[in-house]
Amino acid sequence: MLQQLRDATRSIHDELEQLSGVDKIMDQSIDRTGYERILEVNYHTYATVEKKIAPYLSVQPISSRIAMDLNHPPSNNAETFNYHLHSKDEALGAKYVLEGSMLGASLIARALQDCVKLQPLSEQHFYKKATKESMADWPSLMNELKEVPSDSAQAQDIITGALRTFNLFKRNYLQLRA
Repeated sequence: MLQQLRDATRSIHDELEQLSGVDKIMDQSIDRTGYERILEVNYHTYATVEKKIAPYLSVQPISSRIAMDLNHPPSNNAETFNYHLHSKDEALGAKYVLEGSMLGASLIARALQDCVKLQPLSEQHFYKKATKESMADWPSLMNELKEVPSDSAQAQDIITGALRTFNLFKRNYLQLRA
């Protein structure tokens, strides 16, 4: 099931890498305004997903880490595009997206420290090296997904939740391009 999930989400994952603005961090062309916009969009997207996962599963408060990195309180003008999760299995797919993003955030953290236009940069809480605490749920999540039969309705619901979550990120990242 895990490989099926990766295959089903690969193209939108790749697309998000281009839309998210992270390319500007990686090539070190980002300025403080652009960085704040990325954090703001991420804050609202993560907060929305966390809120929808919470009735079904425990979830790390990633959005609160992003809020600590913003130099201002998060705005209240986020559009959630009717994002919903309808089951524990869909929530599991959403959690896969959030937890997996922390691996990417760890890689991006290295490049962020070299962005001259962002210096001086205070300690970051979202884009930072992975710690035991930040990745605590990942191994158990992977084990749980490996146990799901790939031809089951449960597997399809997990994929649906992941794709729905990736699509929320996509819609919100398109705001960065506007």
